[in-house]
Amino acid sequence: MVSELTHGTSQGEVSQAEFQEALSDILLGMAAGLKRDPIVILRMDGEDLRDFVASTRYEPSAAAIFSQVGSEGVPLRQCLSAALEQLAVDHGVPPASDAWVAENIVEPALRQLPADQLEQPASRDGFVRQLRDLLGAVAERLQEQPVIVAHTENTYDGSGVKRLLANKFELDKVFQTCFFFPQTSDRLLGNANADFM
Repeated sequence: MVSELTHGTSQGEVSQAEFQEALSDILLGMAAGLKRDPIVILRMDGEDLRDFVASTRYEPSAAAIFSQVGSEGVPLRQCLSAALEQLAVDHGVPPASDAWVAENIVEPALRQLPADQLEQPASRDGFVRQLRDLLGAVAERLQEQPVIVAHTENTYDGSGVKRLLANKFELDKVFQTCFFFPQTSDRLLGNANADFM
């Protein structure tokens, strides 16, 4: 960015007007991005997690998670760790993949569970019960050490791209907008001169 502001010279001097214009462009770009994909800053103190565990949504959610992460012979610890990866900010769980969260929230909470049971093969009922205990311990840790999380509501799963690729008319319209090809016989054959790309 500095080289763009100094127009590639080594002087390193930028006028106030040039700096103001560049900063304005950057901030407008950021604002447009945030308008498109807003970010919410959350303070997670365990309250939402306690509400989730106490709600009627907990048991069906826990059973569904077990069906995804549990199987015969898999230790309970492994199932619980995988479950924390499945649970989201919407449930009141901070991202367990974050190193600070893992070290300061998840690991101390796991140490509160009976160690001998964590190494036993997981059963559905045992998983649901131990996950409830683990989430309670995580909520306690969050009450002691709240976590600030930047969260977006949008999920980027490629479905928009799939819809675009499935609609030939819209895809052609995008190509026409993005790429200007001269009306020649080469274009009709699907060939384009490299000068026009």
